[in-house]
Amino acid sequence: MKTSCQTRPAMPAARLLALRSLAAIGLLLLWPVQAQAQIDEQLVQRLKKTVVTVHTSASHGLNAERAGRFAGTGFIVDARLGIVATNRHVTATGPSQAKVIFQNGESAEARVLHYDASHDVAFYKVDVSRLNFPLVAAQLGSSFALKEQDEVFLVGN
Repeated sequence: MKTSCQTRPAMPAARLLALRSLAAIGLLLLWPVQAQAQIDEQLVQRLKKTVVTVHTSASHGLNAERAGRFAGTGFIVDARLGIVATNRHVTATGPSQAKVIFQNGESAEARVLHYDASHDVAFYKVDVSRLNFPLVAAQLGSSFALKEQDEVFLVGN
């Protein structure tokens, strides 16, 4: 008797890289979850305020980077100073312009504070004095507190 098994198609390399990169800077929120995971709607609504979209436009590529437009997700890590964390591959190493779009639809110009290509993490700064609303920073958990089989909650857009 001949049997067949279905296999899942391989995940495209770009998507796998994006997922790994997101996990590298991931917004780790330790939240006790029961066996049948139910995501608390209030938690989701609270966290949505911390998530942003980052758009970057690079006029010239440096360090083997191409010129062009890049977009990604990020989150606010310091509301008072206007600091946003994202992935390095969203930033540009050469001359560029960046814009952070907040969940309420408003946007602000941003500048790169720091990036680390080895760890695919970057930080932008927005001028909070130019915003018409208060920023809300994400409350980060600690990956050191995780144990095997703990569930984590990753937020992005």
